[in-house]
Amino acid sequence: MPDDAATTEETASGSPPPLPPARLTPRQMLAIPYIVSAPSMRQAARDARIGRATLTRWMHDADFRAEVEQARRRVADLAFAEINGLALKGAIALADLLEDPDPHVRNAAVRIALQNSLKLKEIADIRDRMDIMDYTFTMLKSQGGAR
Repeated sequence: MPDDAATTEETASGSPPPLPPARLTPRQMLAIPYIVSAPSMRQAARDARIGRATLTRWMHDADFRAEVEQARRRVADLAFAEINGLALKGAIALADLLEDPDPHVRNAAVRIALQNSLKLKEIADIRDRMDIMDYTFTMLKSQGGAR
């Protein structure tokens, strides 16, 4: 029978927390946060209190490298979520400025809102073109036309 504490514990995303790979040592698992947060491998080795040669050797191990990349993706996802939250706060603040009694403040807020909406439109157009190119490439590849 599974352990109830392990099966009921969930992360903020609603999925069970990731289990550490059995192939990694405790020392390797402890080093991963330092590697993910350091600006260089030299600094990561220093922060994790391991030799640079040891870190280099570990990075050549596929299991270790995969765990580091997974940790980097998790950190990037958290940062992206934080940025989205800040963007929402910024949009709310901008909406408040559009109602400001000072016409100069309202004018500046309108200018910012219009500039940002044009940038968002450009980004959406680029994304649409990339989706079309990706679809076309996939279709050509499936038909044997792209090599």
